Amino acid sequence: MIPICHVQVLPLMSGVQRSMLETLRHLDRNTFEPHVVCQSTGPLTDELKRYDIPCHLIPELGRPIRPWKDIRAFYALKRLFRRQRFQLVHNQSAKPRAIASFAARQAGVPIVINHIRGYPFHSQTRPLIAAAYRRIEAQVASICDRTIFVNYEDRQLAIDMRLAPETRCLTIYNGTDLNLLSPSINGNSGKHFRHSFGLGDDVIISFLGRLDNQKHPLSLPTIAAELDARSIEHPWKIVVAGEGPLQGALEKAIAKAGVSHRIHIVGWQSSPINLLHATDILLLPSLWEGLPRVLIEAHAAGVPCVASNISGNREVVTEETGRLVDPKDASVFADALALLIDNPFLRKKMGLAARRRAEQLFDTVENNRQIIALYCDLLDLPAPAMVPAARAA
Repeated sequence: MIPICHVQVLPLMSGVQRSMLETLRHLDRNTFEPHVVCQSTGPLTDELKRYDIPCHLIPELGRPIRPWKDIRAFYALKRLFRRQRFQLVHNQSAKPRAIASFAARQAGVPIVINHIRGYPFHSQTRPLIAAAYRRIEAQVASICDRTIFVNYEDRQLAIDMRLAPETRCLTIYNGTDLNLLSPSINGNSGKHFRHSFGLGDDVIISFLGRLDNQKHPLSLPTIAAELDARSIEHPWKIVVAGEGPLQGALEKAIAKAGVSHRIHIVGWQSSPINLLHATDILLLPSLWEGLPRVLIEAHAAGVPCVASNISGNREVVTEETGRLVDPKDASVFADALALLIDNPFLRKKMGLAARRRAEQLFDTVENNRQIIALYCDLLDLPAPAMVPAARAA
């Protein structure tokens, strides 16, 4: 078997980690021996254990730039890569791109792949910091065999700004399990979720995501207040499924805005299926994205989306499947939501179009087949026969 390694940072089960796990589950375990690196134990390591995938912990591997810790992480990765004799290292997030790629090369790993799920610089980044990030990204891409992008805008940006050689760039969308999220099975699971949290028959607007700056959760109370000021016929609630560093600030902002009766925080959901099947509209006001899995899952579940008009979101949501609006304009978000709340026919029409789009572009089996085919091509192996997703041990 060929040992390969995926490098993460945080042991969460958010979009990046879940996408990686789907790739690992579709690997032919008679051909590949997958390993994962991350910082510490957590939901991800628990899930890896269920699938009998070894996980190596490197505590020094963190998100913030800490030179001494980063140097220790580099040498720890180098030792691990050399000891395990990995034939391919696949870096899943920004920090590993800058550390694990060089460590893999120095350890003699033959194939290094970087997965760009959104660059660390974006419209909210200060110019000098963005310039530094761009220089680092260009240096890293120059030593890698391939760079996978999850959207075409970032790929074109990389080519235009000479951050990565065009011949080594490709785009592979994130995907999801279309069977699990089929709208045809949404009745019971959606009703169960509504009953569990006392949501009744209100129109449910769901926000699913980590409560941090990227996802812009502090905009939710303002959006809710704007909606509350409008004349809307149908009763509605915003359901917040997530946790993170801004949870306390969000709770205070909800109370201050006087919208506690409108926003219901249900905490992190290990699986979004039941909530999505209870959802009428998916709301995502994030400030930057790669290709958000929650929008893909909402499309698979036949749920129309109202999202910020930014890179990544634009490749999922279309005029037929939802609305894209200015990420910092709560009033425009409220306008789009109000239109859908009071128009069930439009919600249904958009939901059907969303499901069709998911079937065309976001099937996890097909999209992971492309990743595994890339592995085989770079390792000079026969083209892969896709195997059913591995079950938990």
